[in-house]
Amino acid sequence: MRRKLIQMVLLGCWALWLGAAPMARAGAAEKVALAVNGETFAKASAYLTQDTTMLAAKDYARLAGAAVSQPAAGELVIEENGQTLRLKIGQTAAFSGEQRIELPRAPYVDGGQVYIPLRAVAEAFGYTVRWQGSPPEVSLERSELRQGLTAMELLARSGQATAGYNTYRMQGELSYLITPPAEEQKALDMPDQLLIKSRLEASYQQKPLAVYTRQVMQRPVGVPEQAMPGEMTVESYITGDYLYFKLPEAGWVKQKNPLPADFWAQQQDIQSNPIKAMQQMREFGLLPSYENDAVQNGREYYVLTASLDPARFKDGLEKTRLQLMDLLLSVEKEPETMPERADAVARAQKMLAGMDFDYTYTVYINKQTLLGEIIDLDLQVEMPLPREGTAVAPAGTSPELHMQMKGHFMLEQFGQPFTPPDISGAKEVN
Repeated sequence: MRRKLIQMVLLGCWALWLGAAPMARAGAAEKVALAVNGETFAKASAYLTQDTTMLAAKDYARLAGAAVSQPAAGELVIEENGQTLRLKIGQTAAFSGEQRIELPRAPYVDGGQVYIPLRAVAEAFGYTVRWQGSPPEVSLERSELRQGLTAMELLARSGQATAGYNTYRMQGELSYLITPPAEEQKALDMPDQLLIKSRLEASYQQKPLAVYTRQVMQRPVGVPEQAMPGEMTVESYITGDYLYFKLPEAGWVKQKNPLPADFWAQQQDIQSNPIKAMQQMREFGLLPSYENDAVQNGREYYVLTASLDPARFKDGLEKTRLQLMDLLLSVEKEPETMPERADAVARAQKMLAGMDFDYTYTVYINKQTLLGEIIDLDLQVEMPLPREGTAVAPAGTSPELHMQMKGHFMLEQFGQPFTPPDISGAKEVN
């Protein structure tokens, strides 16, 4: 039981870098495509019902960078850049400040989500809304700039500013809420949900590539000590040549990095070039938007929220995989390792293809330096649980693991020397 539980926890830990749950569907209404400032927002829960496009309030908050709250039962408040719109479930009257706005259809709740009439709400916040009937699509356009830059441009500039320092450190808190498959709960006598809190420290160096992470996870409530220690420390270290891991109750092990050095060099070049960075973000379905500016610890920040479109993200990964395979064939200096590298890439691709995810993060960008200094993330994942055949779940079955991750991180020590861990005794594994 102890080994199985720890494997599940580690799987959740490493899924942080991979992906996450589809949005609820609003009844049998017709799905409507949505584009924001020319960028497709494919995962949005937008539906045409009674000649009105209704959108999940959660999705509107993401695409507009707005704050959405429910201060009381049946009430919904949307706030952005000092403007407030108040709505009530089941009522067509809404108020922007003291001004009454008549909605074409009242907000309603479906599948645990609040749906709002998209055109009326978007126009109240300055969007130009256009409708196309075949296939049904709504496009929203609004010019919102900081320092003369769109949200996508500022995010790319921030990446360039960070790359200029070459190194930084990150620390913060990360929590996992894991819902194991029902058969696992029964077989391992574990709670129906596992809440795992952890502390994460990481150091990053761009050139030459070096990433070190140390995560200390607490035993979830309801899990006995014999199943999992009170604290469990997991460390990893990545270089252009090797992947190193230090698991609980074990020393360092290593294996060949499946991605060649030329691939990392290409990615580093992209991050340091705003035009290339924006192109890659679009290819991978990243949709950033501005939120209200903020002040934290006496520093002024631009605040951006970015959401990932799962379908476009997977398309981007497939394009990258094909480029990577060409790269492996053209630059492989160790021909005997090429099949192993290609197999590792294929396995990772297969794992990602089986995931459904919903990923959003918010970054606070220092107005003076353009460095991203604070990051909040919210990631929901549904993924097949890999296993060997057992009496509970024979080989070939794919019960799903449900997981939600929330994190809050501070980035600091930009440009300071990178200190690698002592991996001198690492044992090589296949």
